[in-house]
Amino acid sequence: MKTHNMFNLKQKPPEASWAPVLFEPIPGSEERLTIAVAAVNAEGDYRCQATINPKAAKMVFQGERGIVQDVISVTIANCESFLGSNHDLKSWEPPLDGVYLGNVQDVEISSLDELIRLAAPFASFLYNESMDNQAKQSTDEGIRKWDTQVKAIILRANKKLEHNFNVRVYLGNHDMPAFFTFLSPSFAANLTSLTPGNLKRQLEDARAKLWSLHLLADAPNYLFKPEVRELLAGVNVTQDHPKRALVTEAVEELRDEAERRDIAVTQVNSVQIAAQHILDRALAA
Repeated sequence: MKTHNMFNLKQKPPEASWAPVLFEPIPGSEERLTIAVAAVNAEGDYRCQATINPKAAKMVFQGERGIVQDVISVTIANCESFLGSNHDLKSWEPPLDGVYLGNVQDVEISSLDELIRLAAPFASFLYNESMDNQAKQSTDEGIRKWDTQVKAIILRANKKLEHNFNVRVYLGNHDMPAFFTFLSPSFAANLTSLTPGNLKRQLEDARAKLWSLHLLADAPNYLFKPEVRELLAGVNVTQDHPKRALVTEAVEELRDEAERRDIAVTQVNSVQIAAQHILDRALAA
């Protein structure tokens, strides 16, 4: 079956390019698995989506699963960093030995989401669509707004930091990737939002992000272990709000939990303060 038929390619200028990203677990064997699909469109939007279901990886690679997941995470981060500044997918060179860019194909497609939805299961039998759905989930609209605004402010100051945002990596033997608002080899940060209206749910999200930062310090085989790990608690509550004390108590609870894991908790009262804090840490590292 020819791939261009699958995407209904017509005799028009291509609107997007995509390719499988291949991994050769045993060097020299020439037996390769598709670990991701990379795509970029004419507008410069890009995606690099993992295609190996973590549960399947556990059965296929067993004791080597952690190493394979690290390869996937590093490769995806590098690919997205490259495509963020260079939209020519064909010129991307994978960062690790044993990882290869497959045949780049030009297609017409309505969106990158649709392209990934079609290409990923076509390229890898280990792909499960729920992987993509889980990657898109967010626990709270307020947190998404903080993340988006903070990222926009920082990128206006330093565009080179784009690939450090919203990073997902597999740590240890965990089936689901850990999420980090900002991740570099020396600094890791997660941003959470605390408001009186949905405090219980937001505390659960904050604790999950603390746990991710904790795992980062002890994850076996992971290439980068940042010395500075920090949870930024976004609090934007007026002084006279009747439930302000509850939010303050929540921040102190998080500080107590974080201190036992050598993680700092910093309260930030605006997206501008949060952005400047991350930028200062990133540039100081």
